[in-house]
Amino acid sequence: NDHTKIYRKLNYGNLVDLIVLDMMLPRNIDQLPGGGFSALGLTQYNWFTQQLSTSAAQWKIIGTQKMLSRWAIPALASILGTPGGVL
Repeated sequence: NDHTKIYRKLNYGNLVDLIVLDMMLPRNIDQLPGGGFSALGLTQYNWFTQQLSTSAAQWKIIGTQKMLSRWAIPALASILGTPGGVL
């Protein structure tokens, strides 16, 4: 019933758990030890780690609005015109 909570887990049997995070609404709300701010907020972070640790699915796919790392496909470099084929 909480309309501001948009993170959730969708599971497809024991094959896939799609864990969808919200990195926009709760950002900079909770401060982490050491003075930094949390991108997920403590409530969502605790939920997320619990979902990962209890999942029995073969694949755990995490969806978010933010890119967490570079995604490079060298074979696409010439097609995309970018070094290393970064998408």
